[in-house]
Amino acid sequence: MGCTNCSEITLFRGEDGAAGTNGTNGTNGIDGAPGADGADGVYGGWSSEWLFDNGTGTGTSAGDFRFDNITLSSVTGIFINEINADATDLTAFLSAISSADGNFGLIRISKKSDANIFWMGVVTGASDLGSEHDITLTHTVSNGTFTNNDPCIVSFVRNGLNGTSGAQGNYGGWSSEWAYDGTDTIPGTLGTGDFRFNNGTLNLVSEIYVYDINSDATDMQAFLDAFNNSGNFGLIRLSKKTDPNIFWMGIITNETDAGNYHTLSVTYVTSNGPFTDNDPCIISFVSKGNTGNTGPAGPAGSDIGLASNITTSTAIVNSTVEASFQGTISGSLSRPADTFELGSVYKLQAFGDINVGTPVNLNIRFKAGGVEVAGTGALVMPTVTSKTWSLEILVTTRQIGTTGEISTTGEFKFLTNVAGTSESYKIQNIYSTFNTTVPQILDLTGEWSVADPSNTIDCATLVLTKIK
Repeated sequence: MGCTNCSEITLFRGEDGAAGTNGTNGTNGIDGAPGADGADGVYGGWSSEWLFDNGTGTGTSAGDFRFDNITLSSVTGIFINEINADATDLTAFLSAISSADGNFGLIRISKKSDANIFWMGVVTGASDLGSEHDITLTHTVSNGTFTNNDPCIVSFVRNGLNGTSGAQGNYGGWSSEWAYDGTDTIPGTLGTGDFRFNNGTLNLVSEIYVYDINSDATDMQAFLDAFNNSGNFGLIRLSKKTDPNIFWMGIITNETDAGNYHTLSVTYVTSNGPFTDNDPCIISFVSKGNTGNTGPAGPAGSDIGLASNITTSTAIVNSTVEASFQGTISGSLSRPADTFELGSVYKLQAFGDINVGTPVNLNIRFKAGGVEVAGTGALVMPTVTSKTWSLEILVTTRQIGTTGEISTTGEFKFLTNVAGTSESYKIQNIYSTFNTTVPQILDLTGEWSVADPSNTIDCATLVLTKIK
């Protein structure tokens, strides 16, 4: 029903409605563009820029440096101008490398645009040449090739300063302190905490007297008794506590407990002194180790003196028949099977007299099993009047078995008619199959090419030894 004559209408507010549901999330925005690159970092160590100059000596221009060798691994120095590539005077930087204290460091030179091209080394010295510095180096590692005018970074890291000296370590061996008593050389009046030598001349000391109580008022009798470990004595050193360069060293040969002191019998080894009365001293003792077990027996030694002439051989004279230089033999020139071991070495030596009235050929042969394995070949002999000859041959086994091999080397020599002169000839090596698995009879023979009664040779000494 409407109101036709209303002067006031009162409206009443209704109750709040229920909360609505949340709306759905919006979609993610697109990624922003990448940020700009950060500025280049500062080079490590003390660093600055120079240009590479492919020269190899002094005389760099402002802003340049040079190696002393075009091969990087052979570089032992660089020449570097005091003005860098930025026209900055870096004399102070370079002077720090050549600091007067000699406390050098490490250096790295790398191409600015490619750090994989570099040279690294240890600085061993430096000098100021005026407008440039000469830095001596030891190469450590390098890579790549520098090109003339390459912008490069030179970085230097100085060695750290030496640390302070550590505390003095304990004395070696079994050690304790006594004071030197230089007032006498006999033990009768020895006092607490003291020791004496039995002679004022250090290299003549043969006994040391040590009181049982040391300088710290400690009873050291057990320490002194230990010097005699069931007769297994050891070494002793006595040194001045404040100056170990003053010392006496020796070997203990006996120990006697004399009541309130011990007598040590010693053999002098070395010393430096002298000691002064009341010097605080350290007595150090190192016991010998116990005798070890007997080791296994060693391998049998090489044969020696296998055979020798005890009479001169029959002279080869007026004949063209090959004959042996053996006289009466002590031992045997026959070698049993398998005694030519791999690497074994035999030595044959011979000495005798020779006379050549008519120049002819002489052939000396070394044989094994009747086969020549080495020899002089046909030597054209000059006239030789009652002279001596000598021969030495070394025989080395190079291969063993039925197809083994030996190598021979040696020399045949004789005196000539010209006073004080001789002629020598190499023993010719003949490689041939040599069966080491069977016995081998060795022999030395001679043969003239022409029968002549004025040509004669004999062998007074023939010796076979095995030296390996």
